[in-house]
Amino acid sequence: MSLSDKPKKTPPTSIDRDEAFHLLLASVAHQERSLGNLINAEAEVLRAAAAGLQGNRHPGAAISNLIDLNRSIDEILRSVTRHERVLHAKLRTILEGMQTRPPLTAGSRILYVANNWGRSVAIFDASNPTAPIQVGEFNSNQFLSPSALAITGRVLYVADQSADKVEIYDLADPVNPVNIGEFNAGNLDSPSALAITGNTLYVANQSEKTVEIYDISTPANPVRQGEFNGENFSFPHGLAVTGTILYVADGTRNTIAIYDISDPVNPVRLREFNGANLNNPLYMLVYRDILYVANHEGNTVEIYDISSPTEPVHTGTFNGNLNAPVGLAINETTLYVSNYYEDTVELYDISTPESPVRIGQVSTGLYTAPSGLAIFNVFG
Repeated sequence: MSLSDKPKKTPPTSIDRDEAFHLLLASVAHQERSLGNLINAEAEVLRAAAAGLQGNRHPGAAISNLIDLNRSIDEILRSVTRHERVLHAKLRTILEGMQTRPPLTAGSRILYVANNWGRSVAIFDASNPTAPIQVGEFNSNQFLSPSALAITGRVLYVADQSADKVEIYDLADPVNPVNIGEFNAGNLDSPSALAITGNTLYVANQSEKTVEIYDISTPANPVRQGEFNGENFSFPHGLAVTGTILYVADGTRNTIAIYDISDPVNPVRLREFNGANLNNPLYMLVYRDILYVANHEGNTVEIYDISSPTEPVHTGTFNGNLNAPVGLAINETTLYVSNYYEDTVELYDISTPESPVRIGQVSTGLYTAPSGLAIFNVFG
């Protein structure tokens, strides 16, 4: 038996780095399939020879032939084993090469994904917005259930819901974040969402039914300024800012509250809205005059026109493969939505912001439950 011939293909005139790796992986897969076919074929030969012994009144010669055949197959299997070792080494080299990405340059973009069940933050090179590639992850044994992310300058905040704290990371090397601190101030209990405006960080404090306020004039050393609730929240789990307006998603009440934050330390409640569209709203994202809302239990993302920020108007909804959406982030004209129960980040073209079109997905790994998302633009 011989290995099947490799199909003839006309090589492209030019290929990029990722296409080269895909072709190398395809060649390994093809050779593995050929080896598998060879093993199956030899097994059929041996099975047929063994079947020939049944009812044979003079099995001596047949048994001798069977022993010779077994020796031949043994040699073939030894050869297959040698090939497997070579393929394993080849595959390992390819995978190592895939992990060694070209150096990031000014203008490159990084997508961070908080993996709630995976207890890590995954790192994707999203310089090509429609084709993010995972280049690493970090944990440093710090996280119990990372939920939300927020970035200011070169500092990344990670809300660790089960640990009741927010971790702080330096992004001088975006692919290798360095932990530079954490905070709680004795006030955080299941922090679930983050939002930044100027030098103010808001933290949705889910179990305490409050939103905590921190001064981050020194990003690595947040100073608590206060909190607000007004006995209005039951499950604050999402925050978004546009100008002097702060939106707070209340998951249990299926509403979004609107606050005037002209004075960031003293938010003033204006009103709330629902429109009968929300079912456990979680994270939100403002893009131009659009507010996107991850409608967790509705398996949709709701779209609101916020041309008048205090009077949102529901203009649409989309699903496109969503199963418990949570986090939202935008990279140029691509919207990322973390798909909690599918362990993916879904990709949508929002060239027309009111009408997102699904264009693909990236996996975050099994049982990771991706939650918060954040985009970092690499500085020059």
